[in-house]
Amino acid sequence: MEASVEFLRSAVCRAALMALATPAWAQMGPQGPVTRLPEVAVSATGFEESTADVPATVTTIDAQQIDRGLVRTLQDLIRYEPGVSVNSDPTRFGANSFNIRGLEGNRVQILVDGIRAPSLYQFGIGPFNNSTRSFVDLDSLKRVEILRGPASSLYGSDALGGVVSYMTKDPLDYLDLGTSPVYGAFKSAYASADTGWANTGTLAYGTQAWQAMALYTYFTGHAQENFGTVDVIGPQRTVPNPQDIRQQNLLLRGVLQPAEGHQLRGTYEWFDRSNLVQVLSLNASTPRTSSLSGEDDNQRERFSLDYAYSNPQRGWLAGFTANLYYQRASTDSASNETRSNTSASCSGVAGGVNTCFIPRQFDFEQRITGLTAQLESLVEGGGAQHRILWGIDASDTDSSALRDATIYNQTTGTSTKTLAGDTFPVRDFPNTSTRQLGLYVQDQISLMNDQLVVTPGLRYDDYQLKISPDAIYLANVPPGVQAKDFSDSAWSPKLALLYRVTPDLNVYGNYAFGFRAPPFDDVNAAFRNPVQSYVLVPNPDLVSETSQGLELGFKGRAGASNFAVAAFYNRYKNFIDSQTQLDCPSDPACVPGFAFTFQATNLARVRIYGIEATGEWAIDRNWTLAGSIAYANGKDETLDQPLNSINPLTAVAGLRYAATDDRWGASLNLTGVQGKKSAAAAGNAQPFLTPGFGLVDITGYLNINKNLRLAGGIFNVFDKKYWLWSNVGQTGLTANSPALDRYTQPGLNVALNLQVIY
Repeated sequence: MEASVEFLRSAVCRAALMALATPAWAQMGPQGPVTRLPEVAVSATGFEESTADVPATVTTIDAQQIDRGLVRTLQDLIRYEPGVSVNSDPTRFGANSFNIRGLEGNRVQILVDGIRAPSLYQFGIGPFNNSTRSFVDLDSLKRVEILRGPASSLYGSDALGGVVSYMTKDPLDYLDLGTSPVYGAFKSAYASADTGWANTGTLAYGTQAWQAMALYTYFTGHAQENFGTVDVIGPQRTVPNPQDIRQQNLLLRGVLQPAEGHQLRGTYEWFDRSNLVQVLSLNASTPRTSSLSGEDDNQRERFSLDYAYSNPQRGWLAGFTANLYYQRASTDSASNETRSNTSASCSGVAGGVNTCFIPRQFDFEQRITGLTAQLESLVEGGGAQHRILWGIDASDTDSSALRDATIYNQTTGTSTKTLAGDTFPVRDFPNTSTRQLGLYVQDQISLMNDQLVVTPGLRYDDYQLKISPDAIYLANVPPGVQAKDFSDSAWSPKLALLYRVTPDLNVYGNYAFGFRAPPFDDVNAAFRNPVQSYVLVPNPDLVSETSQGLELGFKGRAGASNFAVAAFYNRYKNFIDSQTQLDCPSDPACVPGFAFTFQATNLARVRIYGIEATGEWAIDRNWTLAGSIAYANGKDETLDQPLNSINPLTAVAGLRYAATDDRWGASLNLTGVQGKKSAAAAGNAQPFLTPGFGLVDITGYLNINKNLRLAGGIFNVFDKKYWLWSNVGQTGLTANSPALDRYTQPGLNVALNLQVIY
């Protein structure tokens, strides 16, 4: 904290922060707010359309907002987006998934250029294994779209809560071929919250017929600071665990226009994030652990070839796109644990005179090969105009995971591959191939001279899960239990209506069905621990989670000002609880000889409803007042308990100034979050309910000249101590836990970036 304050004082003395960046929801054009271009999105309807005409809630964040908003992490990306949050583990693994309107993890679809991001996989065997979904470097993106609510009619399984769509940059996002065939830039960014430096180099070259680009980012950083003061080794530690983070990202792209209306694009992308961590906070459930260190590496590599055709004439073939891709993603976590004063078997709990060293390895890999294609038709008939999308989405995903360890008793000089009932190596689910085939059609029907737009849509998905159990998996399966293949199919209809009350006011409603097929790790998860007498067994009888969602809203504008209000009500059935404790011995799935049997089961019926509003008031040519607010309420109706994934009421507001020539601009941003009122408790312990808080940020930018751009920001100006419910709600943290301050967010911190264009 002292280093941050000193850095700030120094920066102010040098006047380095005289120009600051707009927040994530600011959208200033080159001539100020009066001539701002309309915001467009693709994810909501399948084609590019103004968000004012989309009968759904969708947020877009473009590259300029990322640069000027000092956005470098997923938390930064949604800093001013009420209703959306990012779950993060401050102890070791960092950001792992998005939460949209109370749904999170794999119930939110994440796409990179239309390709599914790797699955989130977590198996609760101590702090050793966790695969995240944070496989994207934000400097490589030209736009991020966040679609809220069920979206299975276009995106199939896993889109129950919504869709986060990343779109990477193209050469023409940089090149001005009328001026020069070449573009080069270097950007350097610093953030005091984690003392992180990110450096990005970009080179693009092209002609009217072809273009190419290369973008490379290298980042170094450390653990995110907090308000912790207890600097000890043990569960009472609140100071961040020491971490050294290295991240690299390479994006190569070539684009060819062989003829009018035809485009062929090839892409190679490589992402690598490595984290060296000393887990000094340790784990209270294994008190014999005296030291723990880890090295976690996340990689994603993809090759894709896509083709686009655009026909200037209306007809049944007005446009066509196709994308063929291959992607490999992996998580490799190595952990080195020392247990002291333990038993001869190296127990994490029982005492003794032994010292044990336990190196562990966790590997999770997903490979996906797929093809998507979409045909667009523009036809007229019966006094209506039709914009029809016909699509196919086919993919084959191979998933595998392996845990391994060797246990060295340094006191007795012996070693073993067995620990607490685990005999390594272990597979907690069999090697699995998941084949998905989706067929969809959507018709946007314009009636009454485009005053009424009706959009029905329907998608059919066929889901096939095929297993290849090997000897390692079979050795881990409890006696009498057998893993099986799984298949399911689903129809996902939707209906949306938009009515233009006036040219500047639209009202809309949409009703959509969603589904999520049981994933590989729930259908056939298996684990046994004879020492503690419990097992986890597969469940081939799982059924798909389903949802029905209604959203009603209106969107309007008055000159350069705009506003939108949306109310939503969603019901979900057959939510999967990954580790339900069965009623043994009466339940037939119970395994004889074990006291406890766990199994993934369809249990929960969930209800989530809420309201969101956003608006911008262009006071004059230079000044804009903006704000947004989100409220949600969620309940697990099966257990009659609050849904812990629901974030508290959140509001943001900002006053922005942009010079008429866009030479410089600044903003004052306010965030207010209500205290969490209730949550489902873990056992009899009172859960920790995060208190309310208010934050003040000052951000802005300065275009020094056409080749030099500066942006910077002061965040949490008044050094407020606060917690984010998204980081706390799923941890089981109790109100009297000594580790509370470990989960606090950074105090006063600053960020700067400088971009040089050649």
